[in-house]
Amino acid sequence: MCWPCSINITIRSNKNAKHVNKKIKKYVTASPYLDMEIPILDDISLPKSGRLFVNFLKELNFKNKKVLDVGTGYYGYLAQHAKKFGANYVLAVDINTRAIKKARTLNKSGNIHFSVSDVYSKILKRGKFNIVLSNPPQLPSRNNNRIHDFGGYYGLDVIKKIIDGFKFVSTKNGVLCLLVFDYLLTSIKILCKENALSCDIIGHYNKNVRKGGETEKKIKFIEKIYTKYKFKKNNGSYAHKVYILKIKKYENNNKSSCCNLK
Repeated sequence: MCWPCSINITIRSNKNAKHVNKKIKKYVTASPYLDMEIPILDDISLPKSGRLFVNFLKELNFKNKKVLDVGTGYYGYLAQHAKKFGANYVLAVDINTRAIKKARTLNKSGNIHFSVSDVYSKILKRGKFNIVLSNPPQLPSRNNNRIHDFGGYYGLDVIKKIIDGFKFVSTKNGVLCLLVFDYLLTSIKILCKENALSCDIIGHYNKNVRKGGETEKKIKFIEKIYTKYKFKKNNGSYAHKVYILKIKKYENNNKSSCCNLK
């Protein structure tokens, strides 16, 4: 399944609004599944990959499930959709206290629990989860001064924590749905194998690299550390693929399909 890297959104100007945060530039209706207007702030970007992620998540069975959203960000975007799609209990975590406070105020989907946690560090006593969701920071960088973008030198720091700890926070038939960039796929296959996990690609889409954005700034660095990878050119702009992975514990000790790449 492949979805185009675009989605219709409605923008409402904030210039006539009263008693609002001065940092808010505009409001965006960014989900076809929620009656939800997101305030776009000067220093917080719209979760474009998250908007495309939910196109695949809606195919999962969330009804009466216990769900964990790791790295929920300023909007609690995946958590709100999990609740909308029928989850019984939703816990949204982020390492950033400011993000959790903002996500809590923007929650329009009912009873969602929010907590500050570095991946699973503060939630191990919350029981097991049927579904774990994450759109993690994964841009390779020599520094981590943008915690919602950068994922360490190889881009894998947060992803490794998520995969390594998944078996400890998930039920027997639990599922981890992870959004990942194509240049990390081989490394993630290895992480899954090391943790006795299977993974399947349940969707992908092509993503154009925004001119002047953080990814464009890191292209040479990414191609340097991932020597077999090259960004593609698409109408004069760079582009790469984004994959949605469905990761599970091996069934009946069957390790024959570590990662099914369709």
